[in-house]
Amino acid sequence: MHTEIVNKQRNYFKENSHSTLSFRLEQLQKLKKIINQNEEDICQAILKDLNRPIQETYLSELHIIYGEIKYFQRNLKKLMKKKKAYYNINTLFDKMYYTNDPKGTTLIISPWNYPLYLSIVPLIANICSGNTTILNLSPRTPKINKLLYKLINQAFDSNYIFVLDPSNTHYEITKQNFDHIFFTGSQEVGKIIMESASKHLTPVTLELGGKSPVVITKNANIKKAVKTILWGKILNSSQTCVAPDFVLIDENLYDLFIEEIDYQINGYKKESRSLVDQKHQDITNQLLGENTIKSYQLNGIELHLTDGFTSYTVDQELFCPILPIIKFKNINETLTYIKYPLALYIFTQNIKEQNYIIQNTLSGGVMINGTVKHLSNNKLPFGGIKTSGFGRYHGKFGFEELTYKRSVLKTNFFDPFFIYPPYIKQKKLMKLLKFINLFE
Repeated sequence: MHTEIVNKQRNYFKENSHSTLSFRLEQLQKLKKIINQNEEDICQAILKDLNRPIQETYLSELHIIYGEIKYFQRNLKKLMKKKKAYYNINTLFDKMYYTNDPKGTTLIISPWNYPLYLSIVPLIANICSGNTTILNLSPRTPKINKLLYKLINQAFDSNYIFVLDPSNTHYEITKQNFDHIFFTGSQEVGKIIMESASKHLTPVTLELGGKSPVVITKNANIKKAVKTILWGKILNSSQTCVAPDFVLIDENLYDLFIEEIDYQINGYKKESRSLVDQKHQDITNQLLGENTIKSYQLNGIELHLTDGFTSYTVDQELFCPILPIIKFKNINETLTYIKYPLALYIFTQNIKEQNYIIQNTLSGGVMINGTVKHLSNNKLPFGGIKTSGFGRYHGKFGFEELTYKRSVLKTNFFDPFFIYPPYIKQKKLMKLLKFINLFE
């Protein structure tokens, strides 16, 4: 079955390999209409799957999707235009440009934690890039998957966009010869995806997780820090790839930090929440050790503060409501804990401290005096580095990720004689080239 659908999409792409601007915009509008007309059903399906407040679903998924569609409706024409390239001495009278051309057939593998946003936003970029799409959804969110399966497959030609049956697993699909694979998920599965892709030399985008740290220096506004850290941590019941994973805090602010959490946590006790399933709850319980400082009972989940890491939490991404807190005396101590995170959160009013931490660390993104919000702006590229993934998307960055730059040079009447053998006057030729280099 997989081979058949991939081959059909390949043939469709060959027949329509350079889809027009009008076609892409038409498909984009069709996708927007589907989502807009089924907003209520979408929110209810996600509520049943994840027990997430509907307001959070709109904020963290629908709002971002509509923004992405609007961006491409306004900017796709410009992105698709040929880009002029400037000459050098060897191409003095030639015409040169490059284009962003579609790659072919793309496999998008989306996770369960944001089942709409993490499947539809890559799909939007893929539509605008001119590719065909096979979409593989996570089986852990059956209600929204069933809805997306029905809506998308009814609206689009399966040779163009096709959602695989979400009631079954499709591990074998990655062995097919795709032109690009876009995966969002864990590091462990990311390695498997990359290994499968390597057999066909298929380019991949890996949007992984990692331990996104929070650094709070003595110059931080502690009330604001606690407010945004709690929001980022409890959002979607801590099941967010860029959620604050652990806190590195100046030892002089430690007690004040705990006191402020005690005060602000009451705002999160009203809305009902839960982890995705019992298996995830069991994993959370296993990660807890004897170093728990405090636990806060919210409506459906418990937030646990721990004194540093346990042997289980030191390397593993905490995709759950556990927040380790580590005291430091000197800001240099924090740097050893920051190992290629997807996001780095810095809380300080001191610009020198902000710059010092940024310049001495590597991370997919940085947010100063806030959490999570940076990924909501499609003018910023979103992605990781090394173990937190590679590749970028959102806005034009998704378009560039799922297309390739194709160079075109059209020769004119001038043909530099000195590039052809026989090289009789080699010394003079070398002098000429060195002279030319001075002006390039």
